[in-house]
Amino acid sequence: MLSGGWMQRGFGLRFRRVGWACVAVLLAVPAMAGSIASPAGRALDFDILRKGEMIGHYHADFVDEADHRLEVRTRIRAEVTAGPIRLYHFTHQSAEVWQGDRLVSLAADTDDDGEIHHLVVSRDGPTLLLTVDDKTHAAALDAVPSSLWNRGMLDGKRPIFDMTDGQVFRIETRCAAAEAAGSCEISGELTRKLDYDADGMLVGLSFLADDGSKVMYRRN
Repeated sequence: MLSGGWMQRGFGLRFRRVGWACVAVLLAVPAMAGSIASPAGRALDFDILRKGEMIGHYHADFVDEADHRLEVRTRIRAEVTAGPIRLYHFTHQSAEVWQGDRLVSLAADTDDDGEIHHLVVSRDGPTLLLTVDDKTHAAALDAVPSSLWNRGMLDGKRPIFDMTDGQVFRIETRCAAAEAAGSCEISGELTRKLDYDADGMLVGLSFLADDGSKVMYRRN
């Protein structure tokens, strides 16, 4: 869930992971069938903390559309300062469209401390087409974005791509249990510890930024 640099990858000063386009590998995660469902309150809201201090906010709204489609509209804003000096800023907005357990389309705009990306994802036969800044590459049709707001996305088979620049991660994922609730850890080109409730909804996540500081998303 968490979208873009501040949600999907590391962020330090600069809070970024180093990676390249590749095939994702997920290990020891039991498959989960069914739709990627929305939370009961139709929204997710998180404070973003670094070293225990709040530096930003994440909010996602879940809207039912025609043909049993679900649209997830996400906004993220974060800023690290030292007194009056801004050391880092990140803004992201995106719209994911799901039908059942498949991503239908995605559009995202990100400003990662002055590095601007526009990502568009669409289905084309047996593949997803990911267009970033007018350059297009393909991913598997069952690939999912790095928002990871639903436990069902971590089913042990799906590639995960970055919602900022569309790159596919090489990772390993381990979850504590087969049930929807519990913790999952992702390592490799994407590092995350994610916690989910009994409905499979994200309730928190954490990771280390490039400067070694701990970043947390705390659900409101």
